[in-house]
Amino acid sequence: WNEQRVAQGQRAVNSLWFWGAGSLPASVHTAHAQVRSRDALVQGLAAMAGVRLGGEQSVDALVDLRQLRSLQQLARDAIAPLLDALKRGELSELRLDFEDGTGYRITRGQRWLLWKKPIMTLVDE
Repeated sequence: WNEQRVAQGQRAVNSLWFWGAGSLPASVHTAHAQVRSRDALVQGLAAMAGVRLGGEQSVDALVDLRQLRSLQQLARDAIAPLLDALKRGELSELRLDFEDGTGYRITRGQRWLLWKKPIMTLVDE
């Protein structure tokens, strides 16, 4: 596209600036009853959808883990407590959705299958 602009004697576009002129959607909907995130945009969308922010996790919740940067921190601070909650019956299932589209769904009865079968058998299609 830039080559075509330059061939027509126009300057090449090398950046985009977004500001103003946007508008909020009339409504925001989610299947989650609770959201936990440090991201201001995620918090704002949750507030617009009327979803509870933070607090005790006792309902279907979206937990934003983007701020966790190491695998050890992810395992210790997020996955281990969620697997414990699954074991205690506080969660009926645990879904892990990753940015690349990979997803895992683990129910209480499946929590030990991670050690028995290849992990790929748990991947959502």
